[in-house]
Amino acid sequence: MNDFVKTVTGKKFYEKDVPSLITQLKRIGDILESIQKEQTTARVEERKRHKIDTKRMIAEALEEYLKSKPLDENAKTGRTEI
Repeated sequence: MNDFVKTVTGKKFYEKDVPSLITQLKRIGDILESIQKEQTTARVEERKRHKIDTKRMIAEALEEYLKSKPLDENAKTGRTEI
């Protein structure tokens, strides 16, 4: 290994190629990190949309139920006759 450093190719490799590889690896790491952040944000937004959709579906089902089952006057007011 020490002999490789002494060659022209080895010197070029350690002085030029290795620093370039390190720079490229850093760029790849930064890109992967940004992709991960975007995916996390997308998952959070999807969960919010899912909750909103679920609440909307429940409200619509309740509204349809109330339309299909007319309530008598006592049930509407919450009063009971004794």
